[in-house]
Amino acid sequence: MSDFVKIFNDAMELSCLGLYEKQVAEVNKGDQMEYFRSPLLKKALDKFSLLNLTYNLFNQGEPILPTSETALIKSFNFSTKQFINRLPDAYRKPLTKTDWYMDESYVNIGLENTYHCTPELLDKLNERIFRKAKKAKYKELELQSQKFIELLFEKNQDEYCEIRSFLQHTPYITSKHFIENESLRNFRTKYPDIFEAAFERLNYQYAMIKVCKHCGLILKERIDGTLYCVSDRCSRKTNGFSDIKKVNAEGDIWVLRLNVARYIYYSGLLEKEVKKILLKAGIKPTLWPKKDEWDFEFNFKGEKWVIDAKDVKDPRWIQEDIKLKEKENLPYDKVIYVVPSDKNSNYIRAVNRVVKDKMKIQCMTLASFKKMIKEWKDESE
Repeated sequence: MSDFVKIFNDAMELSCLGLYEKQVAEVNKGDQMEYFRSPLLKKALDKFSLLNLTYNLFNQGEPILPTSETALIKSFNFSTKQFINRLPDAYRKPLTKTDWYMDESYVNIGLENTYHCTPELLDKLNERIFRKAKKAKYKELELQSQKFIELLFEKNQDEYCEIRSFLQHTPYITSKHFIENESLRNFRTKYPDIFEAAFERLNYQYAMIKVCKHCGLILKERIDGTLYCVSDRCSRKTNGFSDIKKVNAEGDIWVLRLNVARYIYYSGLLEKEVKKILLKAGIKPTLWPKKDEWDFEFNFKGEKWVIDAKDVKDPRWIQEDIKLKEKENLPYDKVIYVVPSDKNSNYIRAVNRVVKDKMKIQCMTLASFKKMIKEWKDESE
């Protein structure tokens, strides 16, 4: 039954995002006649269809859960409680204990087959896991990332740091790794929920896997045989993956799920470079203070510093973070946002332009940060 509830929950989350995505698209298209089909709603409907087939959810030959956009929108025009009450008792009862079992509807249907999201749906989308996802380009990926972060935040500070460190150093695990490495087995035993959420198990059909030489993740292969990784930078750094690493991996292999690979492991590459610079300068930072409010906190030259390593394409994400943080009374002498060295001067200027307290807060590249720490260390010697 836990599988049923999980798939239903996933379908509902995708439905909420998809209905919002579709409404925004319909408003933005103006008088254009094209009908917008939401990829998120398609995935939600696929999950509802899977539940119908797996658990035989049919009433007089008709599926109980929606299998088309029209049916889904009509279903959400009624309260979610009514939506759930249509199910047989064995499947209805566990759902009555979830947040989905409520008296409110998520859409109101208007004229000419239109609908609009209700205040209840908009409130739902303001919850933590949806807040960034509804604005993101890749909404489902961001949703999964936020759900994983919530799971991480349930741990205490020491556990949080242990998990983050493990994930930043474990892009994949082969059967051989599990047999030979007791620490891997211990991690899975200690954090079964994290392990399941972070890794997916594959039965690899090849004896040799292809690994990206830039980031260390397993490369994916398209139908035409071309390789790709989580970031375009990987292709640039390896000359279009002309130089790859090959690893023997017969049998089962556990690989990081895309959201963890991109937002925990890959972004952690920059964090690891920052950490190297600090340690080389004799600075021993506190990692991820207050569960990743910052990446590093340390005392330097009698001052309290924090660093946030950011590897994002759009500088607006950093601008928004700075605007939010400056509303607080930051108890630090220096706040530095470190970005990859391939970010150009326009990117850096765009970020620093929004900073009010320029004596305290600054954005710079990894190369500039390395140079600054080295110069200040040389001055103190």
